[in-house]
Amino acid sequence: MRVFDAQTLNYVRILEDITGAKVKDCFVDENGIVVFVIYPGDIGKAIGKSGNNIKMVMKILNKKISIIEFNEDPKIFIKNCIKPINAEVTINDKEIIIKSRNIKEKGLLIGREKSRLKKLKTLAQKYYGLGLKIV
Repeated sequence: MRVFDAQTLNYVRILEDITGAKVKDCFVDENGIVVFVIYPGDIGKAIGKSGNNIKMVMKILNKKISIIEFNEDPKIFIKNCIKPINAEVTINDKEIIIKSRNIKEKGLLIGREKSRLKKLKTLAQKYYGLGLKIV
């Protein structure tokens, strides 16, 4: 079980108070982006009409934020993580495989200095105990 520090708890409280969405997990990635993993069905609440809730939370926190909808199915969860990229996601017994359609898409999936790849690998391991590979 993960223990939140006071700052992370404050981030969670602010998002939940403003949006009404329930947060499953929250962390700050290596780029300083606050990542919220929210429970299924709460993505609409979290975003708000025309993205107003996200904008308000970003303004209050004075940080960029990312909101990901959790799902028990690792395939759906990873697709939620990589939106709007529409890559094929498959799972074998030990890892999640994301198949990109071209080099540009693969670059977007990996991210600058592998930042997005590291975040995806961390989430796949944390929630499902699986590795992750982009091909």
